[in-house]
Amino acid sequence: MKKDYKLQIIDYKIGLRTYKTGLAVFICLILTFPFAHHVALFSSLAAVICMKETNKDTLAAGTNRMFGTIIGGVLAYIYLSLVSAVSFLDGWPSKIIISALIIVCIYLCNIFKMKGASVICCAVFLVVVLAHHDNAKVLTYVGIRVLATLLGIAVSIVVNRFIAPLANTSNDTEESK
Repeated sequence: MKKDYKLQIIDYKIGLRTYKTGLAVFICLILTFPFAHHVALFSSLAAVICMKETNKDTLAAGTNRMFGTIIGGVLAYIYLSLVSAVSFLDGWPSKIIISALIIVCIYLCNIFKMKGASVICCAVFLVVVLAHHDNAKVLTYVGIRVLATLLGIAVSIVVNRFIAPLANTSNDTEESK
């Protein structure tokens, strides 16, 4: 029996979460317009990642992301401050320190019973540490990245809460995407 593998784009309905995600990114882009492009990047990515089917799921994802962002940002600040104060740590020793701090990221998330935050914590830590420019002030650099991410999380939570909120029922599956 021959199967027909037609692409049925026309029959696909765009769900409410898709529109809300687009709206959240738009709001992030507008709010971060006066700032450098990386601020818009981090806030928009956070909004996309946190937007879920229901308010409860968005809040849970936002909480995990906030916790992971703050912990990853604090550890990145500690690392960057240490490396800037002790210059010989910037070479091969930095590879060991970064790897050890990834373990600390995961460990802290587990201690605080926020296992869902460990991936974000590690990602924030790595992005901040590996993308840092030598001429940027450490606290400003880390602070901007953390605040931009928190902005995206907040926008996602507010949009999902107030723009056609979907109740937490067992029917909230594919049709809400």
